[in-house]
Amino acid sequence: MEITFIKSPDNLKEKIQMRWEQLSEKTARMLIAELYRAECITFRQVQHLLNCPSWKDAADILERHGCELYYDKDDFEDDLNALVINKGSKAQ
Repeated sequence: MEITFIKSPDNLKEKIQMRWEQLSEKTARMLIAELYRAECITFRQVQHLLNCPSWKDAADILERHGCELYYDKDDFEDDLNALVINKGSKAQ
């Protein structure tokens, strides 16, 4: 098996950031799903990037794109932190 590394231009990150808003919603969802499938981003990051109010909405989108869902330690800790923050704000 041959592995080829492709060096990206130094300004690639800036180009991608400048054009993110220009992506169609369908294209953005496909890209996010592929990043999740490749384990480049976490479920929580998917939820944030898709601007989903609930985990169920994000899970539905990922499942429609054929992604297997996984829940790791970082996701669990994020959920615990969110619960603590929400509980603290309701107590005030």
